[in-house]
Amino acid sequence: MKKAKVYVGVLMILVSIVILFQNRHLLLLGSINNVVASELIMALAYLVSAIIYIITRNFQSIGGDIASAAVLGFFGIASFFRVNAMLSNLSIWIWLGLLIAITFLVWHIQINQTAQKDIAKKAEINRPIRSRYKMHRHRY
Repeated sequence: MKKAKVYVGVLMILVSIVILFQNRHLLLLGSINNVVASELIMALAYLVSAIIYIITRNFQSIGGDIASAAVLGFFGIASFFRVNAMLSNLSIWIWLGLLIAITFLVWHIQINQTAQKDIAKKAEINRPIRSRYKMHRHRY
């Protein structure tokens, strides 16, 4: 998971650069406000999320994935409502960002659950046999 977060983080930085420069021809058509604002919002979301993924790659906690999902979700929804017919390719980047965030979040939750089950099994195996049966003897 550590390598995947680094690779996805670097790719997200590259995607943020692509998002910034892909619709520059629309600036000449006169829709400057919507184009610049929506692209800037999504490029910023990808950049912040990539930095969060790269920084929190060694963390065991789920906080980095929640923060990244919140950033991509909030900025994605905010720019999704500003997307019009000229910016239809921006909606692809919005959905891709949400997919990445949800995938890492679910993946981290699944890894934490399996780790907790393994810890519980090891704790039960390492406990002496007498102490396992003492608890059940005093019930009656």
